[in-house]
Amino acid sequence: MELFSENRKLLDSFRSGQDDALSRVYWAYVDDVAALVRGGFLLRTESGARIPGAHNAELERELVQETFLRAFAEKARDAYDGLRPYRPYLLQIARNLLIDDYRKQARRPLQVPIEAADQQESEALPAEERLAWQQLRQATLAFLATQTEEIRKFAQMRFEEDLSQYQLMDQLGWSRWRVRATEKKLLQTLKKHLIKQSLIKK
Repeated sequence: MELFSENRKLLDSFRSGQDDALSRVYWAYVDDVAALVRGGFLLRTESGARIPGAHNAELERELVQETFLRAFAEKARDAYDGLRPYRPYLLQIARNLLIDDYRKQARRPLQVPIEAADQQESEALPAEERLAWQQLRQATLAFLATQTEEIRKFAQMRFEEDLSQYQLMDQLGWSRWRVRATEKKLLQTLKKHLIKQSLIKK
């Protein structure tokens, strides 16, 4: 049975961020999250690509804790209505983190069906938030399509492959100043574009 089923008091305490409620939710689901992070999973695609689990105990602990940090963030708590099962929502966050780690460790972002992963991530959101998320992503992709090949490559390495600024300096042969300036300008320009599209606020 779901933890929040017919327990409005617990739901209200959870959404307000009370420690006892957060602790109860954590201990109710931590074993399930840890099992997924440890074992990995199959993507729901025709290829059935397998995303491996954490390759060591330290990474497992980090991913489990990051799952709950994201789920327990104020915005995430407020968005949860108590109607949807909470366990699948938590496990989807863990899957997304494993996908991100796979991309970073294997350096093979194109071998993981990114669109399918993004679709699975959006499925964990309420319908209204899912629509907003999809519109935001489409607008971002459309914006990147107008940029130079150099900027598109930079964006993929920095934000999809999750390379650090120092790694970008090494792989692109750029100075630290150029990497930082390029990232700052890209994010500022993207923000202006999304504001113009009325997708985010100033």
